[in-house]
Amino acid sequence: MHHQGIEFTVEKTRQRHVWRWIFWIGDEARTGLVRTPFEVLAIRRAQTLIDRELKKRAQEDAG
Repeated sequence: MHHQGIEFTVEKTRQRHVWRWIFWIGDEARTGLVRTPFEVLAIRRAQTLIDRELKKRAQEDAG
């Protein structure tokens, strides 16, 4: 999947209602887990974290 030009994946783990997300910005990978019964909410969490990381990097570049 892609969000704002960033590739990311969300996959179900063996644990009930636990999803693993990963995204890459440049050569850096960010990973984590989210507990939700719905894949769409796990995807939204990954997108929110991508937005946060892009905003942080833009602020660092500007300042």
